[in-house]
Amino acid sequence: MHEYRRRLYVDGHAGCIVHGDNISVQYEYGSHLLLITNHDWFEGTSHWFYWLNSSGHVVDQASTPDYFGFIQDLAVDEPDTIRFGFFGTNDKWSLLVSEPGVWSFAPAHLLRRANRFLLAKRHLSFNCIKGEPWTLPA
Repeated sequence: MHEYRRRLYVDGHAGCIVHGDNISVQYEYGSHLLLITNHDWFEGTSHWFYWLNSSGHVVDQASTPDYFGFIQDLAVDEPDTIRFGFFGTNDKWSLLVSEPGVWSFAPAHLLRRANRFLLAKRHLSFNCIKGEPWTLPA
């Protein structure tokens, strides 16, 4: 798994190590940064969501299940809500971003969280609405 990790550099200084080969999306939220990375492998694409502070250190991290395709139809609905989907599925995802963070140990918040962030505040919360089975457009 080490070959799918990269070191971030912030203002010329070594920052944190993130998973993925590519940066899919990058948004600035006040003094924080939302970074979405991915790794495309033969049987799917893995996606990681990072909440970084101004020093480039990871404050929160979560991921979605692996999908066959990349993020698509990305839209910022409100300043703190991002809506998106994945190619090859009709599932609709939303990501709620909370700059101050919230304490929650609900199963939905623990499910896609990296182990070292299980006992930390939640800055990233997912919601998924399952869609109809996907077929190739005609």
